[in-house]
Amino acid sequence: MFDKSFDEPNFGSDYDSYGEYDSNKKDFKKYLPLIIIGIVAIVIIGFVLMFFGSQKEVTFNIKELDGGSVSNATLTIRSGNVIIYEPKQGSTHTMTLMVGEYTYTVLSPEHDAKRNEILIVDDKMTETVTLEKNIDATLRVLEGINKIYYGQKLSGKILVDEIQLPLSDQEIVASDSEELLKISLNPNKISAQSGAITIDYEIEVTNNNFTKSTDTTLTFSLKGTKKASTKDSFVINVNPTIRASELEETKREKNKLITDTDLVAGEEKQIELKFKNTNKNINVENVSFEIIPDSGYEDHDWEIYLTGNGIINKIEANKGEETIQLRVKPAITANVGDEFKGKLIVSSNSLEENKEYLMILKVSSAVGVSLELTNTNLPEIDCGYECGNIRTSAQSKPLTLENNGNIEATDVRIELDYEMSLECRDWFDIISSSFDEIEAGGERILDIKIQPLFITETKTTPCYLKITYVDPTKTGRQLLSDTILRIETDYTEPK
Repeated sequence: MFDKSFDEPNFGSDYDSYGEYDSNKKDFKKYLPLIIIGIVAIVIIGFVLMFFGSQKEVTFNIKELDGGSVSNATLTIRSGNVIIYEPKQGSTHTMTLMVGEYTYTVLSPEHDAKRNEILIVDDKMTETVTLEKNIDATLRVLEGINKIYYGQKLSGKILVDEIQLPLSDQEIVASDSEELLKISLNPNKISAQSGAITIDYEIEVTNNNFTKSTDTTLTFSLKGTKKASTKDSFVINVNPTIRASELEETKREKNKLITDTDLVAGEEKQIELKFKNTNKNINVENVSFEIIPDSGYEDHDWEIYLTGNGIINKIEANKGEETIQLRVKPAITANVGDEFKGKLIVSSNSLEENKEYLMILKVSSAVGVSLELTNTNLPEIDCGYECGNIRTSAQSKPLTLENNGNIEATDVRIELDYEMSLECRDWFDIISSSFDEIEAGGERILDIKIQPLFITETKTTPCYLKITYVDPTKTGRQLLSDTILRIETDYTEPK
């Protein structure tokens, strides 16, 4: 078996256990350097991949509450106590950081600082930092608004006071929760070192595509801060409007004419106006009525007015109806044919535009006082040494003052006309010397005691009464004509 000595130089690695040559070992030696290089390359590549794989791109976006950038912000990043990102200004910062935990600080002269905020890096990421303005002031609504309608413009005031830190071009912002309003501010930016500033605001409804009353919250605030003291709000009721044609006067809508040509001077007449809301969803609120005289009729002395102070509070939707009374009283001095012309204007914040009706009113009957003294034929008076007497009120047909007119006479006064009755001036004792009024169609009995004096013959003596009164259709006191009393005396010479 052992035909070679162990000391043979070729004995060993080039032969197998049976003394045969091993060609694989020879090939291994040939490729060993390449294998070593490959292993080293793999290790290096793995290390590089591990190193760079543990670094992640991080982007910082620094913004205000409303999303606006903060260009003067300064960012600092620390790993433990070591600053690994030196302070730099800008609203956007991008860097590469190893996977791990960091802290960062963001500073801005106009904003509250963000200090020692935690940042955990485990992948490519964007960190958004929101800064709040360092404002020390109070905003308050001075004048709020309860209700507004489409088409209206209403205004109020807000106040920024208790300003402790300077404000420079500080913007005031406003919004409503239902997005129904257009809100304007004047000014919309303020600058102040301290003290207080008043801001005017105006609102209007810009959207009429809603069909019912809606509450919206109107909020004013100083832009860039969430501090409760820097904002204030109130609830406002927003209302849609309807077309004017949807509010109808039930009898006069076709020709838009209110007319009455059968009026009596001095008498009040009532004209009923009934309005119907044909809109299915929207109430008409606070409907007001105004009478506007046409040119030439401004100085009329008629009484023309509407009941309820000319206001209907609400006309319900879907054919709701309400009535208002137009009351007309021509002047008592009006003559037949006198007229009033004008317009009735119907307005409401619930209407897109006003409604207008023509008015023509005319007098067909005039009025006045017509007094007449009746039963003036008095009985004969016997005279001798002296005359007897009569009482006009005691006769079968007493002396009477009648008002045959269609309006009352007032402040009626009866006296003797002394200038016309020189002979009988001492004969009369007028007991009923006045009446407060004599109504239309009424009468008053005159009570006068008549006793002639110094009669020496039979004769007839004319005596004149002076009767004056007030006719409300005329100016001044009126004098009644034809008031003569013929006093007949029958003289018998005494024996």
